[in-house]
Amino acid sequence: MKILTVTDLFIKKEVVETALREKLCHIENLQIENFSVDFPITPLQYSDGEVTEFVGSEEDIIERISDVDHLVVHTSPITKRVLEHAKQLKSISVTRGGAINVNIEAATKMNLPVFNTPGRNSSAVAEFTVGLFIAETRNIARSHETTRQGKWIDDYYMYDKTEYELSSKVIGLMGYGNIGEKVCKLLSGFGCKVLVYDPYISQVESNAELVALDTLLTEADILSLHMRVTPETTGMINMEFMKKMKPSAILVNTARGPLVNYSDLYEALTSGIIARAALDTFESEPIAEEDPLLKLDNVTLTNHIAGASRNAVKISAEIMAEDLNAFLEGREVKNLVNKDYDK
Repeated sequence: MKILTVTDLFIKKEVVETALREKLCHIENLQIENFSVDFPITPLQYSDGEVTEFVGSEEDIIERISDVDHLVVHTSPITKRVLEHAKQLKSISVTRGGAINVNIEAATKMNLPVFNTPGRNSSAVAEFTVGLFIAETRNIARSHETTRQGKWIDDYYMYDKTEYELSSKVIGLMGYGNIGEKVCKLLSGFGCKVLVYDPYISQVESNAELVALDTLLTEADILSLHMRVTPETTGMINMEFMKKMKPSAILVNTARGPLVNYSDLYEALTSGIIARAALDTFESEPIAEEDPLLKLDNVTLTNHIAGASRNAVKISAEIMAEDLNAFLEGREVKNLVNKDYDK
């Protein structure tokens, strides 16, 4: 049996192969071949085509896939054209939560199951999100930058430049999936009030309260986004939305850039509609050098690294290997994307 792993500088070849060999140790003549792309040095490309987020070329996979039984891939584009060259392929494992670099419709028509690894980095993103709450409210990034420049800024010890601690804040969470729930659990140790808006759930942690959207917007001191990108949520965070927030509010986005209208956000931040923001994702990535957000002092910016942890890579590889093993043994696969493929 031959497995092709397509890895990169985040999802490391060694971690993936170790997980596969541990789970598939019962398989004789297991052959694992690898090809690596240079993500994240080459950033994700975005497209309106059959795959929407990827790194690399179809040709890279086509020239290697003809005799492959099982494909393990992170960001490379698995298009209909690629699949047409996969004469022996029996499954596709995607080592990320969203299999948006795979043409699911084409795979389904070819009777190829697609597995993903949801929740692989939920703890990493949750920790990072709370870190941004603290960094933005306690001037950590701003103080670092000025101190690094040799400037000892006393302003950050002045009352008017300080903030209330998280224990005095109302935290609003929009979306209560894996990440939103873990943020909520982490916040239990800070003693803050947590409000949750998610129209698809009916129960939250004991330290939180499920509320209507308008209540969330008018009461939250920090509003943190944890929704999926859908036609309904794309551009949802616009000027009309932000005008309902407190003028002292902080917007935090560690989810996806398309949720926010960034032109409206810039206007809101410069006109006092909201006070500040902490952003890990953007409208287009990498962020343009001339983006006006880069010139603002009331924003903490990071370059889409909330999900980057070694734990996330290990979890991803283990979930992938477990599901592939279940498939090979004829057991139910936990994370099957195209449940309607013809078994």
